[in-house]
Amino acid sequence: MALLNQILDIINQIAIGIISVAFLPQLAFIIFFFIRAKKYPEAKTLHKYAILIPCRNEDDVIGDSINKIQTTLTYPRTHYDIFVIAHNCTDQTAIVAEKAGAKVIVYNNDQERTKGYALKHAFAEIIKQYNTEYEAIIIFDADTEPHPDYLTKMNNAFDSGTKYATCYLNAKNYTES
Repeated sequence: MALLNQILDIINQIAIGIISVAFLPQLAFIIFFFIRAKKYPEAKTLHKYAILIPCRNEDDVIGDSINKIQTTLTYPRTHYDIFVIAHNCTDQTAIVAEKAGAKVIVYNNDQERTKGYALKHAFAEIIKQYNTEYEAIIIFDADTEPHPDYLTKMNNAFDSGTKYATCYLNAKNYTES
């Protein structure tokens, strides 16, 4: 009977250990819930941004996304431009994006299929064509719906000396990507 109690005690300790390890991520969420996001002071300068939207075959959402960005953001329209990188598209993404008011960079290369290659090409094109017109780059997905103050808050962070920043972005077709 003592041997059975020892075996059950060991099994119990193993089970408690497994449950404890599984609970650690939950504990981290509980702790970080109470940590507030960093607040940056209001920017003294309105910086100019290039908003990049790399996409492939997104003609069904890209026009609406561009219109939402242009009409929703409270940041002055004169201080950002929207670039769509139509990467290996076989649909009307480039045409829809251009009609919606974006500057379009078409990039077709079957060997370079990932988003990283599209962004690398876009960075090179923007630097070549616009040199130092833009002070920073913001990257959205084709289905992004930014908060009206998104660019203002990013400008506050950039003006405070932050080199890299990210914040919550809502996606329209999150079940498809």
